[in-house]
Amino acid sequence: MVYVLNTMTTDSQTDATLFAIALDHHRAGRLDQAEPLYRTLLARHPGTAAGWANLATLLFDGGRAGEAETAAWRALALNPELAPAAHTLGRVLRFQDRPEEAEPIWRRYLALVPDDAEVLTWLGDAVLRQGRGAEAIACYLHALKAAPDHASAWTNLGAALDEAGRLEEAEAAYRRAIALTPDDPATLCNLGALHHRQGLRVEAAAAYRAALALMPESAEARFGLCVAQLPVPPRDETERVTARAAYHHHLAALDLHYQAEPVEVQARAASAVGVRQPFHLAYLGEDEREAQTIHGRLCHRLMSARHPRWAGPKAATSAAAGDGRIRIGLVSGFFAWHSVWTIPLQGWLERLDRSRFTVFAYHTRAGSDPATAEATATADGFIQGPLSTEDWARRITADRLDVLIYPEIGMDPMSARLATLRLAPIQCTSLGHPLTSGLPTMDYYLSSDLMEPANGPAHYTERLIRLPNLGVWYTRPGAARTGATRARFGLPAEAVLYWSCQSLYKYLPAFDLIFPRIAREVDGALFVFLEAPFPAMTAIFRRRLDAAFARFGLNSHQHCRFLPRMGHSDFLAMATLADVFLDNPGWSGFNTTLESIHLGLPVVTLPGNLMRARHAYGVLTRLGLTETIAVSLNDRSYCDFYWSEVR
Repeated sequence: MVYVLNTMTTDSQTDATLFAIALDHHRAGRLDQAEPLYRTLLARHPGTAAGWANLATLLFDGGRAGEAETAAWRALALNPELAPAAHTLGRVLRFQDRPEEAEPIWRRYLALVPDDAEVLTWLGDAVLRQGRGAEAIACYLHALKAAPDHASAWTNLGAALDEAGRLEEAEAAYRRAIALTPDDPATLCNLGALHHRQGLRVEAAAAYRAALALMPESAEARFGLCVAQLPVPPRDETERVTARAAYHHHLAALDLHYQAEPVEVQARAASAVGVRQPFHLAYLGEDEREAQTIHGRLCHRLMSARHPRWAGPKAATSAAAGDGRIRIGLVSGFFAWHSVWTIPLQGWLERLDRSRFTVFAYHTRAGSDPATAEATATADGFIQGPLSTEDWARRITADRLDVLIYPEIGMDPMSARLATLRLAPIQCTSLGHPLTSGLPTMDYYLSSDLMEPANGPAHYTERLIRLPNLGVWYTRPGAARTGATRARFGLPAEAVLYWSCQSLYKYLPAFDLIFPRIAREVDGALFVFLEAPFPAMTAIFRRRLDAAFARFGLNSHQHCRFLPRMGHSDFLAMATLADVFLDNPGWSGFNTTLESIHLGLPVVTLPGNLMRARHAYGVLTRLGLTETIAVSLNDRSYCDFYWSEVR
């Protein structure tokens, strides 16, 4: 809808008639005829807010957002309560991905037009982008009270509920939106992503296929369907193998599809890069260099088509041209309490020698906590988003970096997008997400010498750098909550507790038999797991344990407990009550290993063939505590180790 005004205050009947003709042209979409009439009138009457508001709307409708913003501000300066001018300015800021600036403009407009469902939805989007999910949900609910059948409000409400972990409500909102607009592929993609995170792989694929049937050119649906092949977690070893093969097949087809498309189609498809990432590929237990090479080159191709300015090589900067210090940038969405913050971001940010390095931090996400405040105070330069890809590229390159480091590529969407571009002469990624990026823009992979196997370089498209020892500086966590008891967590006092607290999608079916084998050997063995955020995922793992224990004539419910997800202080308290931290062979714990050792909890591990299966091995080797490193699944130290004083 075009928001224009019907009258113009002027003493000249000729000008009023001219305004009416301009307005008719504007409403009919004849922008090239309306614009010169508006400009003629404004030359005669520059103080007419209505004219500037109409011109702003016309310019935005014509794709000239920058000029539209200037005209809208001119109108509001003349009349701060001119709702159409505020509406157009808000649309400009929304189009330019400037949510913090759009929010007060939407609020100004809603003070004048309080029940505009569309603008209430856009306000919800703006505050959600700034990390204020509860406020966003309130905005969407207000919009739906004003217009119960507003499909976009239902879709965006679903996204906000999804982010808040209210999954059943999110699915209901998505389904209501689909019922209202069954031809909307975007909502189907959201539903597909929700199903995939829940561990409902078949349902996720069905939603993405439905989206593609409506819009075959939807890049998000194509990427989503590819990623939906990955199990979260696998129901058994057969599904792990077949699902991995299905992902490889879909990825190859996706790559071939976009190789054949013209540059303009590739540029549009870049919108899907980072949105649907193959995060769970790393948890299938195999070397994925080949698949990541295909994925990395595909993403680089699409983003280069969309952002050609940032695609080519970056000339080296000379540190000597400034103060002689090497300029390092750190890009992450996790300058907040997260495992990527504790390993490796915090140590790098705090411990890099400032006599040799200048360190810039680029926090791609909204929201803050004490870790964010610490990063802000510690970095030599700190910029926080959300910003658009182009804005980030401009801000980062303006700092004339020598080295740009992504501590992880594979989790944060904006980091994944920026990593496809060349924003510094040397670019690195690291073990925040321990898998090669496959990106031709990544030069080095920063890893741990103690964790990498002898054939480590073969697992990366980047050049592997084995940093000494663990490769990170670790800051010990705070003290665990005192006074915690097993009874508080519903656990028996006499049991031998094995703390196995990894995310459930990290457990591979091939290692399920470890638990009943230990239970058969150790009287009173009780394995304590954490529930997944999604019930379906927990149910898959429970069924696997049922089958594994049944093979030994045991009942998994007598030996396995699932605790609700908990805050960090409770997590540490639970660790103090356990007898053994039982590491996961397929995906070894790094943070959890260090926290367990900090709390005096023995760690038992079985190292694998990939770096991500050797975290605890590296930590224990560094400490000289090698007695609890098993050499095989048959090694009894892995089955029945616990300290005699615990017994």
